[in-house]
Amino acid sequence: GASVADVAETIKSLGFYKSKAKHAVEAAQMIVADYGGEVPADMKELVKLPGVGRKTANIVLNVGFGIVEGIAVDTHVNRIAHRLMLSPKTHAKEPLKTEQDLLKILPHEYWESVNHQWITFGREICDARKPKCDECPLADLCPSVRVAQ
Repeated sequence: GASVADVAETIKSLGFYKSKAKHAVEAAQMIVADYGGEVPADMKELVKLPGVGRKTANIVLNVGFGIVEGIAVDTHVNRIAHRLMLSPKTHAKEPLKTEQDLLKILPHEYWESVNHQWITFGREICDARKPKCDECPLADLCPSVRVAQ
């Protein structure tokens, strides 16, 4: 198998690439040893893997298995949820609580699109430092319009 150094070299353009490489190698070894080389299609089993939390597990389930069990709350989804006041500010640093808030209010049929569309929206329109409120289709509804300007 690949060494941690080999994986780190391959993914060095990513943030935290050294710890991600270590976790990737450890997770691969665990998948071979404990799951017969098959990535588990189960949230409880996925989060047992090194470096895998709910966000990653939600993405693996969705993209790898077509299972939509939750919402992958990354920095973009978290920011949008809080700017739209879909989750209280007290949950801003707790992605699990933000996910739970979103799961309560968004119908299941929208969970998959949140994973993909909100990340793109957060990168392209609802930027952390310079949101493009003038281009935002939600500006008339957004309680945080111009919050960062």
